[in-house]
Parts: sequence; structure tokens; C-alpha cells
Amino acid sequence: MSKEIFDTVLQVETQSNEIHNQIGQLKYLIVKLLEENNKLKIENDNLKKHYDINLMDLDRNEEKSEKKIEIEKPKLAYNNLTNLYNEGFHICSDQFGRPRSDDCLFCTPFLNKFTKSS
Repeated sequence: MSKEIFDTVLQVETQSNEIHNQIGQLKYLIVKLLEENNKLKIENDNLKKHYDINLMDLDRNEEKSEKKIEIEKPKLAYNNLTNLYNEGFHICSDQFGRPRSDDCLFCTPFLNKFTKSS
């Protein structure tokens, strides 16, 4: 009987050692997971900051684009009118779009008005 008790105690001791080893492995995994979680939190925060900065840059670029478009609209209109005039069409309100043979007394001041204002 004492051998049976001794064998049982040995089995319990072996199982206890195995459980202790498993707990040690679990602790190690928990530490690794916590470290990875902290790294991911830091990376996430950095990405959020980077994303916010990019959004602000995008907003600024959109504002600049809108201002640039507002500035370029009159230039584009002037260029279109100049092209029409150079192709031989009237740009004055009386004859707009009709073919012209010579310089028009109304078109020329109209072009000069755009040149002075831009």
C-alpha cells in the first residue's frame, strides 16, 4: 500500500510540474500578446495622426485648387474669347459668334478691357 501511495504522490507531483510548466508558457504568451498589443496601439495612434495630417493637407489643397480655379476662370474665358476673335469671329455683344472680315470697333475694346483687368 505504501508503494501505491508513493506512486500516486509521484503522479500528482508530475502533473503539478506539468501544470506549472503550462502556466509558465501561458504567462510568456500573455507577455508577448501585451507587448504586441502596445506596439499596435502606438502604430494605430501614429497612423491616426498621419491620417489627420493628410486630411488637413487635402483640405488645404482643395482650398488652393478652388482658389486657383477661381483665378483661372477669367483667364480661360479671356483665352477662349481671344481664340474666337483670332479665328475670325465677333466677340462683341452685337455680333457675337458671327464671322468677321476686318477688325471690329466693338470687339477690339472688349479684348482690351480684359487685358487691362487681368
